[in-house]
Amino acid sequence: SIFNQKMKKYWLIRLLLSSTFSLSVSRAFFLRPPLKLQALTTSRTTSTDPFRSLVRPRSQLHEAENRNEDGLRDIVQSINLNQFVENSDQILANIFSGELGERGEPFVIAQVALLLCILLGFVPVVGKAIEFIIGPVLFIFGLVTVTASVFGLGKSLSPWPMPVPIEKGDGLVTTGMYAQVRHPIYAGAIIASVGFSVLTHSATRLLLTAFLLFLFDIKSDFEEKALKTKFPEYEEYKEVVPKFIPKTLLNIMYGEI
Repeated sequence: SIFNQKMKKYWLIRLLLSSTFSLSVSRAFFLRPPLKLQALTTSRTTSTDPFRSLVRPRSQLHEAENRNEDGLRDIVQSINLNQFVENSDQILANIFSGELGERGEPFVIAQVALLLCILLGFVPVVGKAIEFIIGPVLFIFGLVTVTASVFGLGKSLSPWPMPVPIEKGDGLVTTGMYAQVRHPIYAGAIIASVGFSVLTHSATRLLLTAFLLFLFDIKSDFEEKALKTKFPEYEEYKEVVPKFIPKTLLNIMYGEI
């Protein structure tokens, strides 16, 4: 019986000790943040984080997005129908103000007419004639221009924007088609492309022609830098001959250039 009493005391003390230890461990675990979280917090507050700079572009992106949202919000708020109605009397007064014939009426009339033709999809009365002129006529004229310009270069003909060496070519060509346009091959290709786009009723081809014009403009600038270096007289030639639009046409429209 004495032995049993001692064993009961032993197990009671052991149970109390284990309970105390478990309580302390649980408090340490639940009341304190994990070690990894502690380390991360400490590194952010007490030391420089080498990866912290990677977060900056994202914050800058958020700032840009906020600015765009603010700009869009300002645009939306500026569309005030009530204010427009309040200003309607002044807008009508602006329409009828000024001297008739001196307010630029032809521009407004042409603008409205073109917008109506775009909405309708055709040009009344003269639509077929315009389509024939812009389609087949421009296509053939562009091909003729390209052909004449190719033969006009003679030995200086090359597909590359860098000019042919002087000893191998015919020098700077300024006669024939090149007396009208500095780059008649490019101009002819654009004219033919516009005509073919209209002839085939292709908006895609017309859009691609716009990109082709942009490419030719950049390519010709690159080409002219080399021509100025090789031919000092090119600068004077450039002053009197247009880039893509024929010189004669510009003289008719604006007088001597």
